[in-house]
Amino acid sequence: MKGLDLRRSTFSVPSLSLLILFLGLVLVAFSHGRAVRAQQTPTLVVSPAQGTIIINNSNTITLELVAANVVNMQSFEVTLAYDPSVIKFESWALGELVSVFNWKLAEQTSPPGHFYLAYGRFAGGPVSGDGVLLEVTFSGVGKGTSPVAIALARYSAPTGEKTVFVCQDGSVSAVYDPTLLPKSTLSGRVLLQGRANPSGASVFLSPGAFFEIGPYVALSQNLPGINLRFDQVVNDTYTLNTGLDGYLNPALQVTLTADLTLPPLHLLGGDVNGDDRVDTTDLDAIRAAFGSPGAGIAADINGDGVVNLQDLALAAGNFGLTTDEAYAQWMNGE
Repeated sequence: MKGLDLRRSTFSVPSLSLLILFLGLVLVAFSHGRAVRAQQTPTLVVSPAQGTIIINNSNTITLELVAANVVNMQSFEVTLAYDPSVIKFESWALGELVSVFNWKLAEQTSPPGHFYLAYGRFAGGPVSGDGVLLEVTFSGVGKGTSPVAIALARYSAPTGEKTVFVCQDGSVSAVYDPTLLPKSTLSGRVLLQGRANPSGASVFLSPGAFFEIGPYVALSQNLPGINLRFDQVVNDTYTLNTGLDGYLNPALQVTLTADLTLPPLHLLGGDVNGDDRVDTTDLDAIRAAFGSPGAGIAADINGDGVVNLQDLALAAGNFGLTTDEAYAQWMNGE
């Protein structure tokens, strides 16, 4: 009887040993890979992380709660917290990850700023994997930014074992589209004490108090009657400021709800140093610059190109006056 010729065998003894070792390593790696995957932390993320609602347009946004690394989920519960002065909860829907779930365990949408949902699967097996757990829809109620915080998120296996998600919160900004906001024209007349020509006074409207659109800028013109005009101004409440060297420059509140013609604004001279009052400091500045020629000198209050007695007389006539006192009755037409 002839013995087995190992030299003609497909595998030599060393080759067979190497094959066994290789297969062992593959099995170990496979088992290790399964263990690593099983140990991955379940996460729940608000998507998009930063959303925007256009209050005066579509005014809704749907956020997704996206889950990852879920293993054997039979039921889940989620609590969201948000700012009810900025956004309002409208509705929810199950995501594709749990589309087979059919048992609502609990739902709570009050108090405002709070949403809670518990849902599960009755008479069916658990789900695993990645995907959208929940869709939530909000509308905007006020300008600002609200967090959308996942205050609680966990799921249960068929055995009752609970797993807590690691969560990533989001936020929603509620804004207005300025192109869709109602707009009006603001006009008026600016007069400059001591000057026959009322042109050249810069008038500013600060960003609006509510919509924060602005600033707007216009220059007074040398025209009879209306000599100041702002067109296409968003209806809002503004602070109106003037900017003219040598004059008391007011800060006045104006609310615009429709086309508005302002009372005449008569700017009073004498505030050479711009501290909102006419006092000895201003008189001293005029005396120090007395006789100086040239345009653009604050002490040349009447703008005639030279600092002289006329400028001193304007300041002396308003001596002791402050900006607040000078324009306190302006909106009453005084």
